Amino acid sequence: MLTQTHAKARGLADLEPVAEDSLIGLIALVNADSRPDKIDVGVGVFRDGVGNTPILKVMKEAEQRLLDSQETKAYLGSAGDRRFAELLRPILLGQHADDERILGLQTPGGCGALRLGFALIAKINPGARVFVGTPTWPNHPPIINAGGLGIEE
Repeated sequence: MLTQTHAKARGLADLEPVAEDSLIGLIALVNADSRPDKIDVGVGVFRDGVGNTPILKVMKEAEQRLLDSQETKAYLGSAGDRRFAELLRPILLGQHADDERILGLQTPGGCGALRLGFALIAKINPGARVFVGTPTWPNHPPIINAGGLGIEE
């Protein structure tokens, strides 16, 4: 066991700074562009004509239904809400919904899904590489590396 006499204690201030996000820079350029017919394809969220990201009425209704009907906040396990995944199968997979080779699970957001997917691929094929575009989100390469895969630009 190391003590402070054996090794210098490190803190958050000792971490390397995060690389500048080039895609956020592109978004800033789009926001500064005054042309009314521009299209921002940098971030995958819906924006209305004035740049707001409104919450759709149907989403507010769904959230209210959940609030009104939810009976527990118990842990769902690693697969998440199995019923939710099963109900999505025909919507997402259509005629392939009954293919037993396909399963669903929930993840903690999109980056969580990437991390789990990369780890699974690395387990099956440790030499696999992930091809990323340039620019890419600066959090993607560390997620790929943490998953145990190589990166190709």
